[in-house]
Amino acid sequence: MQFIQATHSITRAAALALLSIIFITGCVEDGETGATGQAGAAGAAGYSLLLESSKVVSDSCWGLTEQRVYGHDTTGDGTIDDVVLEETLCSRERPDQQLYSRNVLYFQDSGNTDFLDTLQQLATQGVFSLFSTSNLAEFETLLENERIDVVFFMQQGNPIVEDTANLLADWVSNKRRLIYTTYEDIDSIVPTAMEAEFTGETNLGEANINSAYLGWQLDNPAQMSNPAGYLTYSRGLNAIEEGITVCTWGNDESCAVTGNDGRTLMVGFLFNSLTAQNQRQFALNALAYVLAYELDDVEQ
Repeated sequence: MQFIQATHSITRAAALALLSIIFITGCVEDGETGATGQAGAAGAAGYSLLLESSKVVSDSCWGLTEQRVYGHDTTGDGTIDDVVLEETLCSRERPDQQLYSRNVLYFQDSGNTDFLDTLQQLATQGVFSLFSTSNLAEFETLLENERIDVVFFMQQGNPIVEDTANLLADWVSNKRRLIYTTYEDIDSIVPTAMEAEFTGETNLGEANINSAYLGWQLDNPAQMSNPAGYLTYSRGLNAIEEGITVCTWGNDESCAVTGNDGRTLMVGFLFNSLTAQNQRQFALNALAYVLAYELDDVEQ
């Protein structure tokens, strides 16, 4: 088992800068009042100030963003043609800003460790605290004894054992958060708990992420590759019960299904089948996604 705890501290340079600001502010005396500036231009007389609002995707915000335009309708056609002010309002902070002080438990049974390396880098940078293991007994102990906010679980080498499948299903039924993927379709216990099912299609290579939150700053469509010569590295899914498709393959089957009021994310591809940059962003997006409190905020 490995544990990486996120730490945050103010740098020496930042502290000196803060002290300088305090010192200078305390020593400056009141100056004389400056001359009155020139009057501004007259506004659009007789026209009411209007507001137009729209939802857009912006790289500066996570997911959908509200774009507001204030101005006047000078021609009477019902639209603003004299713009006074434009502003962009982020509905949510970037995912990395939402993950501080969160504890993530990651399990993978064996094989390629690219995605584990990605999570460890993020934890070392202070984005979240990470417990990781490939030992099932240790995984169960951590799940029972630590304050875990999200479980990341990847089964890429061996079929999941029934006891572990039931443990994860119980975790979900207790309203806990789970992000899960597997190479095999023998188990139905965990997918059913996550409101998803396998279709039987395998090794689908192009994922169209149709959630503005899950797909933020990812290549879209995202191209998959076989990380270590596995026979199966991706699978088709269907959403069942209250599950919602948030990613589709080229054949219109699901490549990710969110369920349980947004607390779970069943993924139809091994996490390490993404490119290195996409693995990092997917980890951030997926963790923040299942930590969102209202499904209406994350299904768009």
